[in-house]
Amino acid sequence: AGMAALDDLIPIAIIVSILLVLVCSSYIQTIHAYPNGGGSYVVSRENLGVTPSLVAAASLLVDYVLTAAVSVSAGVAAITSAFPELFDYRVEICLGFIVLMTVANLRGLKESGRLFAGPTYIYILSLTALIGIGLFRTMTGSLEPMPVNEASLEE
Repeated sequence: AGMAALDDLIPIAIIVSILLVLVCSSYIQTIHAYPNGGGSYVVSRENLGVTPSLVAAASLLVDYVLTAAVSVSAGVAAITSAFPELFDYRVEICLGFIVLMTVANLRGLKESGRLFAGPTYIYILSLTALIGIGLFRTMTGSLEPMPVNEASLEE
């Protein structure tokens, strides 16, 4: 690996770009064919039959479960790193977030969209503020380097 892997970088990037163009053009065709929506299940049922549509539905369910599990785990890991006293309760916190997401999704698309919009906007505003303050402090020269903790260097 190492530097030798860089020789493969351009061909892989070209292949990924071609794949991206194919996926985008496929989505564009699907949107034109189903302007009112429909999703993977409806599109595959009408074009390929019942069995492929059930495979698409099952794939979407597995995808959602795995996405929720990874997202909640990462979020709780971030929370417990910021608040170490909560580390012993990380499983309970994960379960609480999963229950919250389940209740929100069972209430319907519009209500869950409203519920999940709040944290999304807070994240976007926080990230924008972080970048803005960091750039401002860098440009004005008021950004001090972080002090090194000598104990962490000895480990």
